[in-house]
Amino acid sequence: MYDQVEALRRDRNYHGAAYINSDITLIERQNIIDKIAGKELSMLYLSPELLLSYDIRTFIGDRQLGLLVVDEAHLVTTWGRDFRVDYWFMGNYIRKIRKYYSYRFPVMALTATAVHDGPNDLVYQTISSLNMQNPTKYIGNVIRPEILFRIDRLPIAKGNHEQIKLDQTAGRIQEMVANGTKAIIYFPWVRQIKDVLSKLGASTRAHVATYYSNVAQDERERALRGFKSGDVTVVLATKAFGMGVDIADITEVYHHAPSGTLADYVQEIGRLARQQGLTGVGSMDFNERDLKFAKVLFGLSSLKQYQVNLMLKKLWNVYRLKGKRNFLVSVDDFNYIFPYEDDPEQKVKSALLVLEKDFLARFGYNVLVVRPKALFSTVYAKVNQEEAPAFEDRFRQFVHRLDQRAVVHTAIPYAGRGGGHILPRTDDGVCYRIELDKLWEAHLPNESFPMTKQSFFAGTLFPKFGLSSVRPRLQYNLTLEAGWQDTMDLLTKRLDQLERVLYSLPGFFSEEKLLNKLKVEFTDEILARKATNLLTTLYSEKPDFGRNGNTNLNGTNFIQTRRHQITGETEYRIIDNGLTRVKNTTRQKFQNLFGGKKDTDTTLQHYISTDPLKNRETLKLAYILEMFDLATYELSGGELPQIFIRINDPLKIERFATSPYENRVVEDVHERQRSSVALLERFFQTEMTDTQRWQFVEDYFLGREEVERVAITD
Repeated sequence: MYDQVEALRRDRNYHGAAYINSDITLIERQNIIDKIAGKELSMLYLSPELLLSYDIRTFIGDRQLGLLVVDEAHLVTTWGRDFRVDYWFMGNYIRKIRKYYSYRFPVMALTATAVHDGPNDLVYQTISSLNMQNPTKYIGNVIRPEILFRIDRLPIAKGNHEQIKLDQTAGRIQEMVANGTKAIIYFPWVRQIKDVLSKLGASTRAHVATYYSNVAQDERERALRGFKSGDVTVVLATKAFGMGVDIADITEVYHHAPSGTLADYVQEIGRLARQQGLTGVGSMDFNERDLKFAKVLFGLSSLKQYQVNLMLKKLWNVYRLKGKRNFLVSVDDFNYIFPYEDDPEQKVKSALLVLEKDFLARFGYNVLVVRPKALFSTVYAKVNQEEAPAFEDRFRQFVHRLDQRAVVHTAIPYAGRGGGHILPRTDDGVCYRIELDKLWEAHLPNESFPMTKQSFFAGTLFPKFGLSSVRPRLQYNLTLEAGWQDTMDLLTKRLDQLERVLYSLPGFFSEEKLLNKLKVEFTDEILARKATNLLTTLYSEKPDFGRNGNTNLNGTNFIQTRRHQITGETEYRIIDNGLTRVKNTTRQKFQNLFGGKKDTDTTLQHYISTDPLKNRETLKLAYILEMFDLATYELSGGELPQIFIRINDPLKIERFATSPYENRVVEDVHERQRSSVALLERFFQTEMTDTQRWQFVEDYFLGREEVERVAITD
């Protein structure tokens, strides 16, 4: 997302786009939403997981939705190694917002890896999954004559297959670095990247970077920048590298082993030779045992029939126990079915979804409905002093006063029921943990849990019960890396460094100039980049500051912005002594939070408003401390994630739960996986010219049956 938004700004001079993901702060998110409402932004990048977690109006407000684009649209199907559960629900989400909000908008689905028709079809599956009506299809060229193939056979008569492969790949990387070949090396597993990296000498490693999902965002950005500039020659990557990345001068893509379908392989070598006049090579040292990785790296192919059967039986038992068609299930309830999974939530959701899809295909209506987003069933709230006794009396089974570890300011005596208790206090109220799922079951049986949850966070749930002061809260945890006094000293030192750099920049300056100055001051590029990003996003005023008499600073902001008239780039200027004021208030806020604690007390927990604008300074302090590696903060809206289930036809659930059952979706996925591995085997083991290989690929993407014969005929 970041790369695509930056490319629009840099290459197209278009500044109306933004992205929201987990890498940005709550304040940045709110600023983006405000700019959308103010019509400063008209293009927003979101992950499906984030989009499906909120009402669409959370992001676009009262504006109309003009176009919805689903990128990497092949992920909405059940097939492929990149399968993500939330993509599967995009079609239902689109249908709902059209129905309930009367939006009229086209849907554009984009992908480079969709097979058109035939036994491996993804195009028509995607159209169906997204509920697209009579869409216009545009099919691009598959054949890239500027990309050549070098697929060599690697005989392994004896010895450890994996160790021999690791040594072979390490040798290829050394050759690429020595020759200055700009290359990506794709691996099935992160572990293989680390193993190969350990085999490289220091001189080679200086020109090598790694890129995979668990690498810190700062490290990934540094790898990407180095690869673009040429400081990095070779990137060792998993499939995480590529989406949204557009680097034109890559000349070799080497596969340690195939790790997906033929479509995945073609997409990955498609990173080659995007610059006109270049030739690229897709290379591999192939051994037939390499295909063992491809056999397990498919989204749903590891889901077993017996696991789906156990899920169905569990659902039937829960329904019988609760006696209600709407209920919640916890991921933990199914751990015994998936005991060795790193991400059991994804497995549980996947199994529930294949049940839903199978019943829909069999009967033409939703026998079972699953909400893909795990909902927190335990939430936090603040109630004012006057309503606290009534709140406890009404919901005593479902609410729990938080103990004194949750105190923000002071504790006060409570003379209500039970007498003599000490209640934790935030501002003018009492904080509670609420078992919202149990409250929902007892008091709101005719309402779905997602509706109850939405009402809670909108502040409209408890007024139904005559309680007007109940407000949702976020749990705010801040953990220092050292004692608070040492942290204060380091914080002061870093703020002094920021002050020294910023006051050395007279007039307007560019982001790059600020970055370069901070690099010198901190002697740490990653820290300098984090500081640059934080300063320019969290402490900047809108461009109209100083115009038409507007001279009011927004809170602790102290940086003025403007657009360069020619380049369109944002420029910055320090406003008076604003930074000195921010430095002093930041230190004071930290002193207020930790000053009364022992130096060994390094953890703070309290409860804050869900509105980031009301907690701007508290959040900014957390961002500053984490940026300087002085602390770690965490915000949580609740505990105990659960999944909402609705059973529309209990008789059919009972019938299939109490008799032999084969899930057709799972069987189809397994059959596709077997077919795909066989296809990969033919592609890599058969001698072909480059022209023949590209013809093989084109026939595969067009769903032609002749694909089996292309490999052996001219």
